Amino acid sequence: MIKQTLKVASVILLGVSVAAMAQPKKPKTVVYKFFDEQYRPGGFDYAYGGSSKGVTITKDGGYKSKAALNIKLDPKEYSGASICLYNEFFDLNKYMLDSKVEFMIKGKKGGEAVKIGLLDEEVSDGKKTQVVLPMNKYIEGGAVTTDWKKVSIPLVDFPDRGLYWDNTRKSEFPARIDWDKIAEIRFSIDKSGASDFEIWVDNIEIVKGNKKAAPKKQIVYWDENNDVIDGPKNPEKLDGKVKPVANGTFYSDGLKGFSYSYGGLSAQREAQSKTAGNKNVLALYIDNNDWSGVTYSLGEGKYIDLSKVRNKGGLYFWIKGKLGGEKVYVGILDNQGNDIKSQTKVSLNDWIAGAKVGTDWKLVKIPLKKFVDKGKAWDANKQAEVAKDVQWNKIQEIRFSVGKGENQGEPGKPAPVTIFVDQITFTETIDWVDPDIKWDNWKSKAPDLVISDFEGKFAKDKWEPSFGPKSKAEIEMPYKSSKLDGNSLFIKHFEMSDWVDFVLDFTKNTAAHDAKLRDWTNHWGIMFDVYSERAWQSITVQIGDAGNELFVSNTGVPRGRTTVIVPFRTFSKFPYYQPPNAKENGVFDLKNVVSLDFKPGGEGSNGSFEIDNIKLTNQREVKAAARPAVVKVDVKGTGDVINPNISGGLFGINAALWDGDMLDNPKFKVQTRDFVKRINHGIIRYPGGLRADDDHWKEILDNHDWMVDTDEFLEWLKKTGSNAMFTVNFGSGTEQEAAAWVKHTNIDKKAGIKYWEIGNEVYGNWHPYYEKYGKDGGTIYGKRARKFIEAMKKVDPTIKVAVLGVLDGQWNDNVLKETGDIADGIIVHHYPQHFGEENDFAMLSAPQDLVPIYSRLHKLVDKWTKHFNKDKKFELWLTEWNSVDFNPGPQTIALENGLFVADYLAMLATENVDNAQYWDIHNDITPEGGDYGYLTRSAEDCMNCPRPSYWAFQMASDALRGKLLKTVITGDKESLITTYYTENGKKKSLLVINKSPYSDYELKLDIPGFKGKATVQTLDKSSEKLKEGWANDPSKKAKKGVDVSKPIKVGKRTITLITIE
Repeated sequence: MIKQTLKVASVILLGVSVAAMAQPKKPKTVVYKFFDEQYRPGGFDYAYGGSSKGVTITKDGGYKSKAALNIKLDPKEYSGASICLYNEFFDLNKYMLDSKVEFMIKGKKGGEAVKIGLLDEEVSDGKKTQVVLPMNKYIEGGAVTTDWKKVSIPLVDFPDRGLYWDNTRKSEFPARIDWDKIAEIRFSIDKSGASDFEIWVDNIEIVKGNKKAAPKKQIVYWDENNDVIDGPKNPEKLDGKVKPVANGTFYSDGLKGFSYSYGGLSAQREAQSKTAGNKNVLALYIDNNDWSGVTYSLGEGKYIDLSKVRNKGGLYFWIKGKLGGEKVYVGILDNQGNDIKSQTKVSLNDWIAGAKVGTDWKLVKIPLKKFVDKGKAWDANKQAEVAKDVQWNKIQEIRFSVGKGENQGEPGKPAPVTIFVDQITFTETIDWVDPDIKWDNWKSKAPDLVISDFEGKFAKDKWEPSFGPKSKAEIEMPYKSSKLDGNSLFIKHFEMSDWVDFVLDFTKNTAAHDAKLRDWTNHWGIMFDVYSERAWQSITVQIGDAGNELFVSNTGVPRGRTTVIVPFRTFSKFPYYQPPNAKENGVFDLKNVVSLDFKPGGEGSNGSFEIDNIKLTNQREVKAAARPAVVKVDVKGTGDVINPNISGGLFGINAALWDGDMLDNPKFKVQTRDFVKRINHGIIRYPGGLRADDDHWKEILDNHDWMVDTDEFLEWLKKTGSNAMFTVNFGSGTEQEAAAWVKHTNIDKKAGIKYWEIGNEVYGNWHPYYEKYGKDGGTIYGKRARKFIEAMKKVDPTIKVAVLGVLDGQWNDNVLKETGDIADGIIVHHYPQHFGEENDFAMLSAPQDLVPIYSRLHKLVDKWTKHFNKDKKFELWLTEWNSVDFNPGPQTIALENGLFVADYLAMLATENVDNAQYWDIHNDITPEGGDYGYLTRSAEDCMNCPRPSYWAFQMASDALRGKLLKTVITGDKESLITTYYTENGKKKSLLVINKSPYSDYELKLDIPGFKGKATVQTLDKSSEKLKEGWANDPSKKAKKGVDVSKPIKVGKRTITLITIE
């Protein structure tokens, strides 16, 4: 007491008010208690889920007290424990805006992920409704630790609507919670791979605060209406041609089981129908602002066996939309037990009349054969989607889903995709011609039929070039050819930056193309001759069928003259565009063909080629040209310097905030950070892709959920030895948010993030904010991007900021006109192949197209650097690149993608590129069987295993350092081998990429100074067999002491790195 008096006196003597120094804390007002040393009178607990041991009141070890609640749950199941009131309720209505749920918590290990639920009583209405929030956002420090931490959750943050369990239907259903009748608080966990789960909780209270929150926004739940719908008439008849499989009527006039929804505010209801004889239809309200869907289940233990009709049956149902044009996916799900449900899905628009949902009822017929066997299932133990074969004898659910932002409505605003569905039926057969059966049994002796040889009457045809705003095209026809036979179609020049077509419309050229020449039903395929000077010319053949529905097939030719046959069975519906007058039914109808079109492939490519002798044929193949088993070539070094100092920035890569496998995982033999560090990437881009324009960095940081937040990424980044590039949220974000991110990383965290880009791909119609910020061609984006740059550089003037550009086109000028004086660079992306057009030769020739691409881009930046009289030239940032633009197929996980990666990186060095980022570290296996990621995901059998593209990246990164010098190859007529020679101090490297699938190459080296014994690494087909860790590392298997004065053999389709130190 004396000491305290002296202390106060000393403060007064200093002339300081005690009250000003330390105001006493106002005592907290506890309005209700669930637990403090003991339950309320009669209170009790219960637990559920697997072998959960539930709740124990401890005798010691509480927070500043003896007792606490010890909760042990089973993480192998969805588990929880509730603390319950007895014969009383808490009325929280009057405390909603100024009170919080508060308690203390600690974990056995730390890091435990807990969800907190409030539940109302069930006596009055038979529903015990729970509203839930994840806890990590509300705990001190953002995570549970082994020490006591305070949790404080504002009541206003809980939703007003939650779920209740219906024991009769064995499922959860939505309902509004009664805030005046709260009877339980629940601690629950999701299923995971953890071995155990144990926490301690104390002092569970409802605490009244001093400040009131803003009134809660009233959410309109879309299914809370009683609208009566005009159902289809006699829906059970379907098309009158098929009958259901046993128990195959999934839905008619009443749900057989239950439904559940996911994503945002998605919901459904069974709506009354006013159509005579049709009582009900399903009304689905699917949230466009999330990855959302509605699922219908037959119920526990009930299945439909489709295994016997897998290849001949169908899925039928009626559908209409509220607006029309809704883009919807339809999925079939099995139930394999242990919560494993594998979904296989298709796009509905491919199987509906007019290729889109209308405002009138339409009958959908989908062949079961079009649903792939390899589905996707959520693995709760791995917390990831995994590829899983569908069990067709245990089908239990149907799902209708949408992709985020793919439908009408402004992002961020309430946007229900409203559709109505009726009479969901699985049938034994389907009214559909299976093209596989047709072509497997094809028999025709019809002779070749000339469509055009560009002679006589065909010389009068009008072939029309058509191209996008970023592309160029020019033709000559008839052209007197010296390479083909007489006249030809000469594609004099094309530059392909969006699309280029060379079209013959038969309806405009009827003189030479009567009904007989337009009936293509008697032939196996189309045959034509091509002459090209390019190492590989990719060509997509497009046919407008009898309904002017466009179908495409990809082919290509090497240098010289080649005869090509494209079988009609290889054609598929063009995914990017259909003419307004097309009669879309997904059937390739060759009875009265409307048009023929040749499209050069290769995003960013240019060149010329000739076409002649176009015929319909029943030949199955053209005899392949004989090729030698070994091609002997000379590789000569000229001493000319191509790049005096290769930039370390060109080896960059993308890391995504949704990639939890980026962080350390005890199940990985080698951690991701170690693989990334070994490559020495230089610049790693975050947070990656379209998500960058949708996610808010601070919100993710505060949530402490499964996503890799800014601080976690920065800690991981330190371990990789690289710097980073951040993409700010231009779509749903603001310049203030972007500036705050710069402050957080560079001022508060002192992370020194140098590179920043303003948004991602807003110029494309696939972007959710394209209509708002990109559709005008760049001016709106440029004006707004300027505000971002100004705000960000005000925080840290040393950062470099770049704006969005395209490979070629007016967009670039429009953007730089608005931002060129303050922006440091322009961003482009390059994916040379389009989805569905993958071709190994086309991909392997694509790196050489970087020469014309960068030639055009350099002219652009030179122009605007001069215009603004800038001291430093605009930088070119290639912040995404890979081989195909979306839905990658098996090519991306093959050795060929590795060859592409190594050659592409070498061409970036050749073009003296400063900054480039590959897409990406981890991605995921697609239904098409591909994966962008150079490492596998944890959901795969070989976890975090390097694919061939990783090893190719490593070899190129090792080789392409220092000075790049020119080499000349003689003896390679087909240009299927590339070589890149570098000198880096005492280290001299020759990177050799053999793209030929036919021949080995024998190299005779004549490079000044490249003498003596070498170490030789090789990457070949064996790398496709994935192995953990460094087992496939080419540097671990290298041959040493190889004499480079003697010929060196490199195998077909290999990467070889020859190093002398």
